[in-house]
Amino acid sequence: MVGGAGGDFILGSRGQDIVIAGTTNSDLTVVRDVWTSSLRFSDRIDQLREKISSNDDGVRDLLFGGFGRDLVQKNPFDVEIDGWFGELLS
Repeated sequence: MVGGAGGDFILGSRGQDIVIAGTTNSDLTVVRDVWTSSLRFSDRIDQLREKISSNDDGVRDLLFGGFGRDLVQKNPFDVEIDGWFGELLS
């Protein structure tokens, strides 16, 4: 899920989600292919750390990955209101 420009409230689901605050220049097809691969969660995270970026629009976003392990890409003004279900923040 990508927030886009402006303030956002992003709510994930019960599975493993990718939550990106702001806008992104990332190739979402590549991100999807890695995320839905048969790789272990930690290996998917390692591969995606260099492939996912978010552009800070200077507006606060509220990010909630949901229940499950998620990858959350946030910016300095954003608030991640989850964090207790194994999320990896960047």
